[in-house]
Amino acid sequence: MLVAVACAVGCESGPQTLNTALAGKEIVSLQVNYLGLQKDYQIELTIEVNGNSAQVSHVCPNSTGSLTATGYGNSAYWSGTMACPPVVFGNCSSVVMTYTYAGVTFNPPSEPGDVSTLTFVASGMAAGCDLSGLMTANSFGEW
Repeated sequence: MLVAVACAVGCESGPQTLNTALAGKEIVSLQVNYLGLQKDYQIELTIEVNGNSAQVSHVCPNSTGSLTATGYGNSAYWSGTMACPPVVFGNCSSVVMTYTYAGVTFNPPSEPGDVSTLTFVASGMAAGCDLSGLMTANSFGEW
């Protein structure tokens, strides 16, 4: 009985959806880290929100690729396998980044006059020029 009373007071009812402020389009810098090297790529990150799903597009270093993340409130996450087209990275002319995890988080202004921001993160594996290893990609900026 105590559990039912606590839930009746503290639990939300109804469907939990994503904040529509997560939706938008912005040119952002995607910072990729691979084998101890770092390179920035300009991408046109695009997010469309529908209920608890976010279609996140242009996530690859060459501004292609899309994935569907799910969540509620200000964050959505995806896991799976998505290979991006090859890009130049360091001295290698053809590195393929394969994402296995990605997430987006909308950060509303904390005080009046502040701007909202968006964080995009991805991780997985990369391979090219006879090398392979873990890779991460992240972007943080005004949204």
